[in-house]
Amino acid sequence: MSSDEIKAEVVDIILEFLEVTIHNILYVRKLYPDVIYTLKKKYGVSVYQLIHPDLVKYIEECLKAVAFNIRNRQLKKLFICFEEDDTIIDTFVIDILSITQLSNRNQYLVDFENNLRDFMLKLHSNRYYFKEIKSGEARFSIHLQTTTLSHLEFNKIPQYESFPWILDNQLKDHLDLSIDTSMSIVPIHKIEADFLKLQIYVEK
Repeated sequence: MSSDEIKAEVVDIILEFLEVTIHNILYVRKLYPDVIYTLKKKYGVSVYQLIHPDLVKYIEECLKAVAFNIRNRQLKKLFICFEEDDTIIDTFVIDILSITQLSNRNQYLVDFENNLRDFMLKLHSNRYYFKEIKSGEARFSIHLQTTTLSHLEFNKIPQYESFPWILDNQLKDHLDLSIDTSMSIVPIHKIEADFLKLQIYVEK
């Protein structure tokens, strides 16, 4: 590991937080029936977790790419896009402002429990702002904004060959506010921890 890489401890903490976030965003959007979720405790709060094996596997594969880019300080944004009739109807954006090494683990635990609790309350209270998904063909997808170099390096690693990432110009156009002036932003939450600063919002 180079001296500039983010340590594994920090990567694992962020991955766990992002995994919980993705699962609960999917629950809030009601893309799938409630029976494929289970309720569990995480960081002292009740959260929802998917139990459908295909969906869990997809999220796990996506998080491998997230881990690679966090470790190399190349992750800029994570997008969770919801599509209906081949049109993106809204996108949850996790905007990574900064990631540093962890200096105080005990304080992290306190801060993150409070942050996650606040975020979950905001997430579930904001669900009524989102367009109802009606089509049985609706789906979601996860996208990352990194660098071209990081994208190429990740796809060269043999252990990731079964789940390659591709460039998505359609998503780029959708998220360019200068192209789509009708797009609105719904702020959800902002985290300012010792080692992590990010903001979460919805573009729709």
